[in-house]
Amino acid sequence: MNWYIFWIAIYLVLIIYLTIKHVKSHDIENYLLNNRNTKLLPLIFTTLATFIGGGTSIGLMAMGYESGLAAVGIGIAYVIGFMILIRFAGNIHHIGAKEKIYSFPQFLISRYSNVDKDPKFARWFSAMVTGINVSIFFFLLAAQFVAMASLLKFAFEVDYTMAAIISGIIIIAYTAFAGMAGVIVTDSLQFIIIVLMIVFIFIPGIIQDTLWLERLAELPKEMTNGTAEGMAFLIALPLFLSWSVLVRMDIWQRILAAKSDSVARKMSFWSGIGMNRYAAFLYYFSTYWYDG
Repeated sequence: MNWYIFWIAIYLVLIIYLTIKHVKSHDIENYLLNNRNTKLLPLIFTTLATFIGGGTSIGLMAMGYESGLAAVGIGIAYVIGFMILIRFAGNIHHIGAKEKIYSFPQFLISRYSNVDKDPKFARWFSAMVTGINVSIFFFLLAAQFVAMASLLKFAFEVDYTMAAIISGIIIIAYTAFAGMAGVIVTDSLQFIIIVLMIVFIFIPGIIQDTLWLERLAELPKEMTNGTAEGMAFLIALPLFLSWSVLVRMDIWQRILAAKSDSVARKMSFWSGIGMNRYAAFLYYFSTYWYDG
C-alpha cells in the first residue's frame, strides 16, 4: 500500500473515532461552547487549525506563487488583528458568560434589536445578520471541501465530484454530531499533524531544493520585497483585513469557549504569533515553484 494513502486512512479513522467518542447528549452550552471550559493550548490549536485549514493554505500558496512576499502581508495583517483582539477578548468572554451569549450573531441581535419594542425590526435584523454569516462561511466551508476533495482525488484516484461529496459529509458530520468539544479535539489533531508535516517534510524539502534558500535570489525583485501587488495592497492589508479578525464568527465562538477571560486574551496573542509563522512558511514553500 502507498504510504501516503496509508497515513491519510489512519488520519480519517482517527477523525471518525474522535467524533464518535464525543457524540453525547449535550446541553446547548456544552454543544456550542464546550461548557466555556476550554484550556489555552487546545484553544490555540483549534483557532490556528481554523485559520490555516485547506482553503486558506491553498489560497496563500497560490498568492505566494504569484506575488511572493506579498502573501506574508496577509499573515502580518492577521497578527495585527489578533493583537487588537487581545484588547477585547477578555470582555467578549466575560459578557458572553454573564449574558449567556453563544455566538457573534446572537451578540449583535441582543445589542441592536429588541423583540418587545420592535419585533419586525428584530426579525429583520436577525435574518440579515444570520444571512451575512451564512454567506461568508458558505465560501469558507466550500474552500475546505475543495481542498479535501483535491487530496482525496490525488491519493485515492476518486472522481472529483464524489471526493467533494465525501469531504462534505465528513466535515459536516464530525462538526454536527460532536459539537464544539469534538471540533476542538479534531482541530488539535489536525494542527499537530500540520506542524509535524511542516517540520519533518516541508522544511527539509525546502532547504534541500533551494540550497538553504540561496535560490530565492533567482526570483524577481518584486517577489522578494513584497511589492508584486503594489504598495496600496500592503497598506490596505493592515487597514482593512486586520479588523476582520474581530468580527469572525468562528473566532468569537472560540473566545466564548475559553476557560477564563485571561485564557481568551492569551489565545489571541499566541494565535497571532502562530499565524505569522505559518504565512512565512507558505511563502517559502510556494515561491520555490515559481518559474517566472
